[in-house]
Amino acid sequence: MTIKMEYKSSGNYLFITVEGVLVDKKFSQAMGEITSSEEYSPDVNTIWDMRKMDFSQVDESFERLLISIRKGVELKRGNPRLAMLVANDLAYGMTRMYHTFSEMSELSQEIEIFRKEEDARNWVMK
Repeated sequence: MTIKMEYKSSGNYLFITVEGVLVDKKFSQAMGEITSSEEYSPDVNTIWDMRKMDFSQVDESFERLLISIRKGVELKRGNPRLAMLVANDLAYGMTRMYHTFSEMSELSQEIEIFRKEEDARNWVMK
């Protein structure tokens, strides 16, 4: 499982690529890197490219775990726009679950889910 981050200074957003099975410890490390970078603000708008992510291990309890990790950086992370880029219906449904839990937890983040990279990029750059 890999998480790669690239800051796109021309659009002032972070592009994160997730490949393989997402592990909670890697997600936690990514949140730490995002909130401590000297290259960009901790509330930077972000595209999470999950088109190569394996969603077979993702369920409600895992989604809730990700929400609890995100809550841990709430004050630092602020209110970013998060574009979730997915490739199929399963991924779309699981990211909708994360979106719903995020709203229920009253996290300060605006989330949209996309299937086209151009649409995600246009939205985070608004």
